[in-house]
Amino acid sequence: MEDVLIALHHAARQFGIRRMSERLGKREKTLYSKLDPADDLHMPTIGEFVAILHLLDEQDQSDIIDRLAGMFGLQVATRQHEAAPMNLGDAVIRSVVEHADVVRAYEHAVADGRVTDLERAEILRECREARCAIQDVEHALRAKS
Repeated sequence: MEDVLIALHHAARQFGIRRMSERLGKREKTLYSKLDPADDLHMPTIGEFVAILHLLDEQDQSDIIDRLAGMFGLQVATRQHEAAPMNLGDAVIRSVVEHADVVRAYEHAVADGRVTDLERAEILRECREARCAIQDVEHALRAKS
C-alpha cells in the first residue's frame, strides 16, 4: 500500500495540494495529512481516492492504478491513446531522452547519499516511461516490415 500512497502523494503534489483541496471541497491541511505516506493515522477514503484520481492526468491515473493492482499480483491493461505513428528515428531519439530521464532521476535521488521513497517512486516512473519508449522503437521497426 505504501507504494500506492507514495505515488498518490507525488501526483497530488504535482497537481497542487491547495488547488486539489479547493476542487474537492476539503481543507488543505486535512487533505495533506491524508495524502502523506508517512502518516499512518490518516488515509483517504475510497471516495476521496477516486475523486483525486479523477483530477489527475491519464499518466498519473494509470501509474497509481497499476501500483494498486500490483499489490494483488495483477496487471491492468490500460487504454492506449491513439498516437500518430512514430518513425524509427524519432522513436530512437525519444528512447534516449527517456533513458536520460532515468539517469537524471537517479542522480538527483542519490545526491544526498540516500534514496527516499518518493525518489524511488520517481525513478520507477521514469523507468516505466523508458520502457514505453523502447516499445515505440519496436513498433517503428515492425512497421518497416
